[in-house]
Amino acid sequence: MPRIPPPIVALVTALLIWALAHWLPLARFQFPMQALLALGLAMIGGALDVTAALHFRSAKTTINPIAIQKASSLVTGGPFAFSRNPMYLGLALILSGLAIYEAGLASFIMIPLFMLYITTFQIKPEEQMMRNKFGADYAAYCARVRRWI
Repeated sequence: MPRIPPPIVALVTALLIWALAHWLPLARFQFPMQALLALGLAMIGGALDVTAALHFRSAKTTINPIAIQKASSLVTGGPFAFSRNPMYLGLALILSGLAIYEAGLASFIMIPLFMLYITTFQIKPEEQMMRNKFGADYAAYCARVRRWI
């Protein structure tokens, strides 16, 4: 099955978050500094994505999640020291910020669905490839760093 690029999955999820908040407004909520919290989460997520991408670039390895077999090195520094998938975590934080901003409880179902989809169709195949390519080094990395956080 061909994989869908994670940014496209995130974009579709964002559209579904928006749609659920506007078309199924079952439970709306508001709280002080809601927009600030939403923006903060989105900015943290974006910064995490950029930082992780820069670590890939400095290691001269592929950032393309569809061509993971082209990975030339195991990146374990920076944000990869606390999450094996900081770019996907960053996307989840951006989506969480959007869900908070849109303020519809139904929208929040999309965050765990995004994470489940990415784990099943992107992360697990990546992990298998990395296990095959980097062997014991990758196994040791997995033993000390969690998949998401």
